[in-house]
Amino acid sequence: FSAQTAPEILTLLHQFPQLDPESTIPVQEGPAPKRSEISRHNGGACPYGYRVNQDNEYELIPEEAQVVRRIYKQRTRGHSLRQIVRDLSHQKVPTKRGGKWQPNTIKNILENPFYMGIYQTHYADFENNHPAIISQELYYELNAHLLHDDIGM
Repeated sequence: FSAQTAPEILTLLHQFPQLDPESTIPVQEGPAPKRSEISRHNGGACPYGYRVNQDNEYELIPEEAQVVRRIYKQRTRGHSLRQIVRDLSHQKVPTKRGGKWQPNTIKNILENPFYMGIYQTHYADFENNHPAIISQELYYELNAHLLHDDIGM
């Protein structure tokens, strides 16, 4: 490109509305959106122990929250994932969708930071935006392995 062709290129670029700086959409100013406003666009299943209310906020389902606490308690006592599954199945505790408990389901519950009150998106973490079922201390006690990258060792 030369200095003589630059004005011609700029004139040509202004013919495309997407490239014209005067036609760009202004950025909306104001307060950052609340977690519920962001989560409307995320979709996905609601975690066991919670439901979404009419205001698009997470609230506890008390019976399921007790099951989550029970899962964490059993794991701290050294129960395996299969033992926890066996116990829940034997006592006919329903899953979120009415299916069978699986070890991977228990693992997902144990490793999900949502249960300590943290809502995660790809862009940010929102703490204390829904009721926690377990403490952060309990979560990290059981999930210390998630804090370390053992691959490089």
